[in-house]
Amino acid sequence: MKNLVRIALAASLLGGVAEKTQAQSWNVTGNAGTDPNVQFIGTTDSKAFKIRTNNVVRMMIKSNGDVGVGTQSPTSKLHVNGVITATGGTSNNWNTAYSWGNHALAGYLTSFTEQDPQVGINTTNYIPRWNGTALETSNLFNSGTNFGFNTNTMIGSANFVLQSPNASNYGGMTINQNGSGLKPFYGYAVNGVTNCWTYFDQAANSWKLYNAGDRLTVDNAGNVGIGTTTPSSFLDIQAGTANRALNVVSNVSGSSGQIINFQ
Repeated sequence: MKNLVRIALAASLLGGVAEKTQAQSWNVTGNAGTDPNVQFIGTTDSKAFKIRTNNVVRMMIKSNGDVGVGTQSPTSKLHVNGVITATGGTSNNWNTAYSWGNHALAGYLTSFTEQDPQVGINTTNYIPRWNGTALETSNLFNSGTNFGFNTNTMIGSANFVLQSPNASNYGGMTINQNGSGLKPFYGYAVNGVTNCWTYFDQAANSWKLYNAGDRLTVDNAGNVGIGTTTPSSFLDIQAGTANRALNVVSNVSGSSGQIINFQ
């Protein structure tokens, strides 16, 4: 009789264990009749929860709730190591249905008006200058049509004016090149085609005016050449054609003054 009681008790205990084990199991083909208030997949201690495929951890939830996808050391509530691809939906979907929250409240602008940086002191139509800490008003003026350096006042019909800050002595602009055999120049163009220019010929150490050829030359000795690039006197005129090299005409009627005086 005692043996029967022992067998019945053992069977009862085994049945309870089996029932408990079955109640805690999850089917790989899905489950029904679950109670999300008390049933879950996860841990009840301070351990992380990992999900694997091909025996490689693909997703992990740390004990503090940080979720990592492609990483086992997430540093925020959602940390993705890789590219996120999202398709479909509208901006409203992203704000609500996809649980991204309100973009404006989160710091993401749904619409905006572009504004130029206003750091420091700036003046309308002046190009800002970065002083290493902030933007500040520079001495470069640009109205969209006219450009000025140290000035916003155009002279005559000029669209570009360089105002020297020097109140006396020299002031102006220099065109510089580095090298040898150079010819720094200042050109004149019409409709995108260069017609003539003035330049310094480093090899000849002379200044020249070019217009379909070198027409005027001033060497470093002060000799001026017209029709020649190698003047041998203070004024050297060479026609190079049958035309007269020098023609002096007075248009003053009845002039008794000297037109040319040689002394």
